[in-house]
Amino acid sequence: MAMNYEEVIDEFREGNLEIDCRAMTLIQRKDRGEIYRGKGYIRQADDGAFEFKLYVVSTENVTPYQSFARLVSVQAGSLHPDEVFYDLTAIAHDGTKWTAERLLPGFSWDIRDGEVIVHGHILSIKSQTDSQEKFTPFLQLHYFDEFELPFSKASETERWGQKRHTTDKAEFEGLGAKWKVRKRDQRVVVEIDSTADSFPPSFEYRVQEAFQFLAAKPVFWRARLSGNQTKVEFELVSPWRRSIKTQMGLPISRATDGYFQHSWRLFQLYLEYVAANTKDTQWNPVAYHLYNAIEASANSIDAWAVGYCVALEALTSFVSLENDAEHRGHIEGFQAKLRKWLAEETEYPDLVPRLDGMISGLASERVQDKLHDLSETGHVTRSYIRSWTKLRNRHVHPRPVDLRKPDASYTQGMLDLIHQVEVLMFQLVFHLIGYNGPFTDYGAKGFPIGHYPVTSTPPEGEPEAAM
Repeated sequence: MAMNYEEVIDEFREGNLEIDCRAMTLIQRKDRGEIYRGKGYIRQADDGAFEFKLYVVSTENVTPYQSFARLVSVQAGSLHPDEVFYDLTAIAHDGTKWTAERLLPGFSWDIRDGEVIVHGHILSIKSQTDSQEKFTPFLQLHYFDEFELPFSKASETERWGQKRHTTDKAEFEGLGAKWKVRKRDQRVVVEIDSTADSFPPSFEYRVQEAFQFLAAKPVFWRARLSGNQTKVEFELVSPWRRSIKTQMGLPISRATDGYFQHSWRLFQLYLEYVAANTKDTQWNPVAYHLYNAIEASANSIDAWAVGYCVALEALTSFVSLENDAEHRGHIEGFQAKLRKWLAEETEYPDLVPRLDGMISGLASERVQDKLHDLSETGHVTRSYIRSWTKLRNRHVHPRPVDLRKPDASYTQGMLDLIHQVEVLMFQLVFHLIGYNGPFTDYGAKGFPIGHYPVTSTPPEGEPEAAM
């Protein structure tokens, strides 16, 4: 019997999913590893995360004493080696095959008769089925967290017997696919039908990163249904640890016309960038640093400030300027002359290694220098560069005066600097992805709308930047 994906997702979202398994096999990730077989279940705990229990009826390559010896061999403070983990295969009563990888289970042995029960937590479970017909690639993602999106189309809903229209969906084409994004039952559902032969690698994570940027929140998909050619894969993921209330603003605030007119274009440009610039890493580097900044904003005002300053420095490193090669050649020539002079120095040999390190550091372009170059072309707001320097120095290299008891003026000043650095981060991202259009200037009083690049004139029909 074919699985009803919608029903399973609904049960999963409500925290009621329980899968009774007629056969379960747990295999250790090593040659001739331990094997446990039996029956059991996979279900959701009170926090929504998956847990499993396996009532073992047969084992291979293990005795109770070997199991105990393996557990005590793991050193505290060290990462678990791969051979400590196990992979699980489970056959549900309806015939569905579920798999889970890299589990770290617990074992309850009864020494009297050798019976064992295995239990543990699961990050995600997957099932894969084959279709008799070929189909074009598709991807469906379900987000259980509520977050604001620029919906522009309405659908008909019914509540208490009354029909009404609710603006709860968006449809567009981009990146070689047709997109449908809709809000339904306190969740966001994304449906993507590709017009190409395949999606980019790990596309579900790139889409997730683009939503995190657009919503300025740590959002994670919890259910994924994807297909390519004749294979359909279904995955359910336990809740991720995340901060509940973050403080980063939207790149284009919701209270503006630009939010509905330009946000999906901004989303597509960002997604195109992260899909094309993610090599051999789980996270795109730009998305990774933005995510850390978002998480930092949920903590103390000092952690918020440090998180933003570190993220800005990292984002600046991804920017390449037209004169980079010429500048590097200029620096290398100067370094060669200095090192030639040092090689002839005999009076202070103990200081030569220290100076050599300082000379090497000349090749690292300062963040301030690169930001000032970008300000010349209107790609960052010049006055906010000093805000980053001031905020960074105050928290990375604090002086006693920086640690005085805060008052209202001090706190307001801190928030102003943080918001100005936030704008710098967005402007760097805009530059990297090639965006031009409206943005919210959180660095100015009243959070007015600006236009990016900041020296350009807004297109006809868009408001002038209130800077």
